Amino acid sequence: MSRSERRGADVAVDLGTATTQVFLRGSGAVGELVVDEPTVVALDGRGRSVAVGADADAADDRSLVRSRPIGRSAVRDVDSATAVLRAFLQRAGVARRSRPRVVLSVPCSASPVEQRAWQAVGREAGGGEVVLVDAPRAAALGAGVALRPLGTMVVDVGAGTTEAAVLGLGRVVAFRAIRLGLGDLDAAVQDRLRRHHGLAVGEATASAVRSTLGAAARAASDAAAEVRGRAVATGSPATAVLGATEVHEALADGLEAVEATALACLAAVPAELARDLTHAGLYLVGGGGLLPGLAERLASATDLPVHVPAEPWTCAARGGLRAVAVSR
Repeated sequence: MSRSERRGADVAVDLGTATTQVFLRGSGAVGELVVDEPTVVALDGRGRSVAVGADADAADDRSLVRSRPIGRSAVRDVDSATAVLRAFLQRAGVARRSRPRVVLSVPCSASPVEQRAWQAVGREAGGGEVVLVDAPRAAALGAGVALRPLGTMVVDVGAGTTEAAVLGLGRVVAFRAIRLGLGDLDAAVQDRLRRHHGLAVGEATASAVRSTLGAAARAASDAAAEVRGRAVATGSPATAVLGATEVHEALADGLEAVEATALACLAAVPAELARDLTHAGLYLVGGGGLLPGLAERLASATDLPVHVPAEPWTCAARGGLRAVAVSR
């Protein structure tokens, strides 16, 4: 699609705590993933945005301050969030003067004040019409779920929040949300390394450990990995051998909270709709869809078939395009 064709296109965005995905459509409902980058902005000493996304992550100027303008799936800093979204729309090839329709996936739990903040970010970034779509509904559509009378459950585990929702007749009929996500699991790994091994590691290292050793299933494993970081006591480079059992123990509380959120949502579902769920099942989306063993754990806890779509972290943005298409 050429830049000129993109001027009138719909743009669907999942502006997440850790990463942002942008899907673009000129015609049709499938869309094209045009941006998938960290939700990070680098600010100079005067608070001006000088880099966003991957560029901000890669910037080696120590005078710059990196900030995440989205916290727990809510807008923490409207100006910085606007700068990030504006840059991503430019990278998507969307001309600002065209004022495209911007579809933002937002949590069901967003308050009216938080919804106004999302609207402000979309408008100031260059959007004409700004449409807010419930993230679970968008994610279900992005996972390929047809909006039908049968109930469908979505569990979205993101970087800062976990949201469980049940949809019926295309709308959210029950949901539960907690301010806990993959970032908290990574922090638990960091805390384990610091307390038990005297090793300080960054977010990226903790995330890699969680991904490789942090299977969410309850069974223990003999797997282990050497982790490199900095000795807390001396500040010197150091290593530690971390076992899968240790990682599992570090993640236990967080994973139990995710499981409890799904079960609490199920408990709020009318009986007739609950029967439908035994056929349609549960869709695990967000970055949590990549955590080994989480689907099996949720299947055991809920007694539902659990589906993990391809590229689960893109479902909310992908489904934003379908959401506006089916509402026309």
